[in-house]
Amino acid sequence: MISAKQSRLARRIAIGVVAVVVLALLALAMFPWGALDGLVRDRLSERFRTRVALDSVERIGWFGFHPTVRIRGLRVAQPRWAGTGDMIRVEQADLRFAALPLLTGSFDPEALSLSGAKLALVRDGDGRKNWEAQSSSGGGSGNGIESLSIADSFLTYSDAKQDRSFALRLRADDSGVFATGKGHVRDAPVDVSAKGAPVTRDARWPFTVAIDGSALSMTIDGAMDHPLDTGHMNAEIDAKAANLRYVDAIIEAGLFGTQPVNLSARADHDGDIWKIIGLTGTIGRSRLSEGHATIVKDNGRSRIDGALDFATLDFNDLASDAGLAKAAAQHARTGPRILPDTRIDLKSVSDVDGSLDIRVAKLLFDDKTPFTALSGTLVLDHSRLHISPVVANLIRGTLSGPVVIDQRDRKAPQLSVDLTLKDSTIATFGGAGDFDAPLSGYAKLTGSGETIRAALGRSTGTVALVSSSGVLPAKLASFIGLDVGRGVFADKDKQARLRCLGMRLDVKNGLGTFDPLLIDTSRSQTRVVGGIRLSDEQIRAALYGAPKKDSILRLKKPITVSGTIRSPKAHAPEGAKSVGNILGMLGDAITGNQRPLADNVDCAALRGKVLAR
Repeated sequence: MISAKQSRLARRIAIGVVAVVVLALLALAMFPWGALDGLVRDRLSERFRTRVALDSVERIGWFGFHPTVRIRGLRVAQPRWAGTGDMIRVEQADLRFAALPLLTGSFDPEALSLSGAKLALVRDGDGRKNWEAQSSSGGGSGNGIESLSIADSFLTYSDAKQDRSFALRLRADDSGVFATGKGHVRDAPVDVSAKGAPVTRDARWPFTVAIDGSALSMTIDGAMDHPLDTGHMNAEIDAKAANLRYVDAIIEAGLFGTQPVNLSARADHDGDIWKIIGLTGTIGRSRLSEGHATIVKDNGRSRIDGALDFATLDFNDLASDAGLAKAAAQHARTGPRILPDTRIDLKSVSDVDGSLDIRVAKLLFDDKTPFTALSGTLVLDHSRLHISPVVANLIRGTLSGPVVIDQRDRKAPQLSVDLTLKDSTIATFGGAGDFDAPLSGYAKLTGSGETIRAALGRSTGTVALVSSSGVLPAKLASFIGLDVGRGVFADKDKQARLRCLGMRLDVKNGLGTFDPLLIDTSRSQTRVVGGIRLSDEQIRAALYGAPKKDSILRLKKPITVSGTIRSPKAHAPEGAKSVGNILGMLGDAITGNQRPLADNVDCAALRGKVLAR
């Protein structure tokens, strides 16, 4: 039982507590916020790590739990690395906030009015930003502000990392938020305009951004979860550009130079996660039928997972005009090449990981080519790109297998290919109907270089091809067997049988040696000695052959081959066409002083030797 004395004590304590709370609330409601100008300077100086000055801080009105603080003459100096002058200058800023949340350590701004503000934002080539103490990938939060007013204010933005700059006039009132001005994206001038709905607390905030110029035209039409909440938004994006790098200067996805693009997509941003949905459009004459990707940023790295489906793709569209001009000049100097000069350096994506499925329904080329379609899954993990498997569909057959580009702890990337050719034919790769046979084999090579051509030009490994049960012109079968008589007099439409062909090219440091290269036909057998230098695709070889039946005219010396893989050149032995040499060949035939005739080769054994791994 509580005594009367205890009851009176409890009432006094309760009254005391209530009095303390009431006094604390009254003190908070009447707090002279203007006395905190030193704290404001210190906090801003700590935030931006630079000098901060202000003329005055005063409270507007003397009582209330939603006070307005007026700041005059605010100046935040540029960090030294960003240049001279001020990063922020504000003639007057009125900030209304809720005082009670301060008791729990949170800050809840409700309204902001700026007049005479000048913002000079800078990002350097390393991505350092003057407006952030530390890099942040999540974007602004919006903080639920319910009223924004901006008058007589300007923003300049200079970005050395993406080579872009803008100078914008800012305005915000009851009709909305506006920014208009001009700028440059890479080397191209653009006009910029942006409009947002009036700022209201806790409401979806629609906005539009338009960038318009001769090299880049881009519109972004979307909505943020809250006003100015760039970290949580959805948008429809349409972009036309002379080059994909102009688009990349805005979206910063690490894209490369291309032919003109016209692309559309939906982008959803939720904190550190971007989702790209319904990516469609054209790159040059290539058509992207559907694409999607999820991009997650974490601790300075990005992970991209998605898929790209091309209805058509021309690899030339994935190079800029400058890149194509460089390739054309290279072609003029060196002539046609089989090994592509495509760059494989992964330095620009050293902070990117992910998995990307790519499917191309139809490949487009200016020249005749056996390749018709392409697919593969690209897995990138800390500067190691694994494509497994690459599947290239041919007019007949497939070329498939894993390709790895590894630049971990390497100055130049290391390229490893292990491709298998199945169910193809000789005619698929440029033969004609009168020279055709099934063709299969593999290429397993490893080398280092900045491009595919450079890496394979220094590679070590094996290239193997086998063929059998085919046909070839009878004239050709005789000539490669050094049988001049039958080669000259054979009917041009007559065919011989290709019993088997086997080529094994053993490659060391880019120099390939035939071991063996043997062609066995119904008329002759030919052994090729020599090899190929992969760096420039030069052939240095000699053909030693023998017919399978007696011949009137047989060459004693081999036929030599030079030129390139794409344009080989055969040379008859010196003096082969002279009268003396012809008489000598006739004499050998009469006297029986000819080399032995060729026997049929064991095709199964040849196939096994060539394809051995």
